[in-house]
Amino acid sequence: MEKLLTYKKINLLPCLGCLLILTSCFVGTTANAGQYTGHIATLFVSAPNNLPFRITLDVSTPDCPLNILFVDSGNSNYQTYVSTLLLAYSLGKSITVTYTPSTTYGSYCSINEFSVN
Repeated sequence: MEKLLTYKKINLLPCLGCLLILTSCFVGTTANAGQYTGHIATLFVSAPNNLPFRITLDVSTPDCPLNILFVDSGNSNYQTYVSTLLLAYSLGKSITVTYTPSTTYGSYCSINEFSVN
C-alpha cells in the first residue's frame, strides 16, 4: 500500500492524513445557517403554541426570507433567552444571533444562541 502512495520519492501518506483531518474539520459546519449582528427592531409575543416569542433585527437576514427569528419554547433555556433578549431590546444593545432556518415553520428561523454586545 505504501508503495502505491509514493510518487517520485514523495510519500503521499502524510498528505492523505492531512486531507482527512481537514475534511473532518468541515463536517457539520453548516449546522448554523446564519450569524448576524444588529439591534432588535421588533418584538412579537403570541400564544403558547404559536411561536410565543419572536424578534426581527434591523439588518436583513437573507437565510430567513421573512426576517423573523424565534426562540423555541421547548428550549430548556427559554426563559433565560426571552428575558435576555427583552433586556437587550430595552437597553438598545446590539446582539449577535446564530440561527438555523426552521424546517417546521416555513420562512422563520430558530435562534440557536446569541450574545449581547
